[in-house]
Amino acid sequence: MTGEMIMPANAEKGEEYWKGKSGLMGSGRAIGDDALLIKPNYPHIFSLRDQLKEEGIKCEVKPFDVYQGPYLDCEGKRNNFKVWYDSDSPNPDLGDFVVDFHKKGQQKFIKIRGFDTYDLEKRMARKR
Repeated sequence: MTGEMIMPANAEKGEEYWKGKSGLMGSGRAIGDDALLIKPNYPHIFSLRDQLKEEGIKCEVKPFDVYQGPYLDCEGKRNNFKVWYDSDSPNPDLGDFVVDFHKKGQQKFIKIRGFDTYDLEKRMARKR
């Protein structure tokens, strides 16, 4: 396994669509295959994208690799940023995330516990 992640067409569809479909390279099932970026395999990142969209932030789910997971490439009102799964998360089922952004030429990070995105851009602006 090379660690590559692929986002197939219809990745946004739910479990009913992907049930019974084969995984990458025709082996196994699509659901449970970490190399396939589909909603049933990474539900938290798709939910977070939808939540940020409600707050007026445009985000696109993008594949990275099976070790780090997918990320959100976001375009906010004030600046652009990326949202990654938090590798230090005590419980990955909660969907803890890290916001990666630049401020005054320096890379900064903010942790999101669960789906706490309230005033995310204001928190980024206040980050020192």
